[in-house]
Amino acid sequence: MALPDPYGTPRAGTPLPAWVTIALGMFTVSFGANLFAPLLPVMRETHALGSAPVNFVLAIYVLGLIPALMIGGPMSDRRGRRAVVRPALLFSALGTLVTLSAHLGIGSAAGPVLLCMGRMLTGVAVGLVLAAGAAWLKEVTVETSVGTAARRATVATSAGFGVGP
Repeated sequence: MALPDPYGTPRAGTPLPAWVTIALGMFTVSFGANLFAPLLPVMRETHALGSAPVNFVLAIYVLGLIPALMIGGPMSDRRGRRAVVRPALLFSALGTLVTLSAHLGIGSAAGPVLLCMGRMLTGVAVGLVLAAGAAWLKEVTVETSVGTAARRATVATSAGFGVGP
């Protein structure tokens, strides 16, 4: 009986190399993190928010990001990289949907609360992916040169953060 892979490495026979699928997940979460940043002026007008509440909506992202960074790495060491990255993808999608729902309910009193919840979920997703995704990429990357895995992780997240807005 084969023991389960503690790192959740994608199985052989998948159409794409494992590092590509992991990098795509990192790109997707990074993309979702900055997707709503250009909408700050819209948030101010739509929800009648001043500068301080809008800045708070941005800052709450960090309140999700920092603990997730601190917890995500050690958790992925114990439970496996896949066990941390998959929920991060779900948190990212949920954060996007919650943030979007705040914009769809224009004028709703719950709008600012939904914005905060969406940004918090997105921060958690980014923290988990940055902590576990980079380590997972390093584990599945066959080093053709020094730093290949680090470059792949950097390109995936930077491209997502850059394309998002």
